[in-house]
Amino acid sequence: MSNRPIASQSTGRMRLRNAVACFMLAAFCLVAGVLWLGLDGALSPASPDFMPLPLGFAAAIAAIGLVHLAQGGLDLWRHRSFGAATLDAGPAALGQRFSGRIRTAANVQATGPYEFTLTCSQSLINEDSDSRSRRTTEVLWMAEATQPAFMPSSQGIPFSFDIPANGLPTERPGQPDGETVVWWLGLTAPTKGLAFKADFLIDVAARGHAPSTSAQAFVGHVRPEQSVARVFRLIFTVLGPLLIAAGAYGTLGELMHTAAGHRQTGTILAYERPAMRVALDSGGWVGVSRVSRNTRWKEGQRVEMTCSGTPQVPNRCRVETNGDRWIDAVGSLVVGLVLGGVALFLHRRRGGRVKSAKRA
Repeated sequence: MSNRPIASQSTGRMRLRNAVACFMLAAFCLVAGVLWLGLDGALSPASPDFMPLPLGFAAAIAAIGLVHLAQGGLDLWRHRSFGAATLDAGPAALGQRFSGRIRTAANVQATGPYEFTLTCSQSLINEDSDSRSRRTTEVLWMAEATQPAFMPSSQGIPFSFDIPANGLPTERPGQPDGETVVWWLGLTAPTKGLAFKADFLIDVAARGHAPSTSAQAFVGHVRPEQSVARVFRLIFTVLGPLLIAAGAYGTLGELMHTAAGHRQTGTILAYERPAMRVALDSGGWVGVSRVSRNTRWKEGQRVEMTCSGTPQVPNRCRVETNGDRWIDAVGSLVVGLVLGGVALFLHRRRGGRVKSAKRA
């Protein structure tokens, strides 16, 4: 019998690895932000140099990590409390009765009835008009059964389901490319502490056919991605477009200001963070409302600016900072494009796993 448990211990460890990967990526975002913007620019919202992207990204990724940490901790706690659950069952096929027992290493002190659920779901990959792949999943059939709480789980909790004859088997001849059919058997029970839960993947054969006992029974099914790949695919899908939008906005702003501006030189008359007044060499003075990298400015310092308006009446002046704004804007755009490309690759690779497995 090729029915296999979804062990709480293995899923718990996988989720903890996901949490570690998230926290490491969040730390990387903070360190990169500090190196890019400085301490005030990356971590101090009160600073005029503050840019919220690194801190916001780090907080969002850390929040995802906390979710994985909590789920992983619950899975490991559940495994430690109840041990591994095992399934002792006969073959499963369409139009037949599927019955057996689920045993636990130690008796579950259930405070309510045991609830069994047998579910069949179908997953399909569809391509839209832009040749983008989307996976949709639908529950096709579900049945439930209960057993009283006093049954000793170490001796096995019995179950029995009549699988419909018109259902879909796990695998069938002529199965569409990219389609997966998954049957799940679940058992839950309330306890005084953490609720008991066990899940199993079930191979369901077509009517009149013996279920497969091969180790390759699940060839063609969606295989779980490696935990790190899954985390990076989800995070890069969010980070990539955000960085692309921020970088494109900054780059476009620099292009427009540079194209419509003219050069001016002068001397700083007064500097009151984050604004300054500059005496122009051509006569008069202009105000600069916001100065980034402000720690380098001081009264009497010579500066170069790009100003809108006319040389006679300049306005909206930006102090030159040795290309800092261009580096910030174009750098954000390039990094966003790279992350977006990696996310697209991981999405396509995930969709391709099904198609390649089906040909195996």
